[in-house]
Amino acid sequence: MPDLLQVTGVSKQYVSVKQVLCALLGCYLIRVAAGRLFKAGMVMYGKEPSIKDMVRWVCKPE
Repeated sequence: MPDLLQVTGVSKQYVSVKQVLCALLGCYLIRVAAGRLFKAGMVMYGKEPSIKDMVRWVCKPE
């Protein structure tokens, strides 16, 4: 990786900022998905959800 940075001229600071932003975005998306699953799971009243149901809940726009 350091060789690639020298050849392309991309600064280490740019790469670090990009990694931090990707990590923050990933955390936010996981939080949103978990919130949607929890919200839908609360109204299931003890029924066992299938994988298909969980994917539908996460992908459903609000």
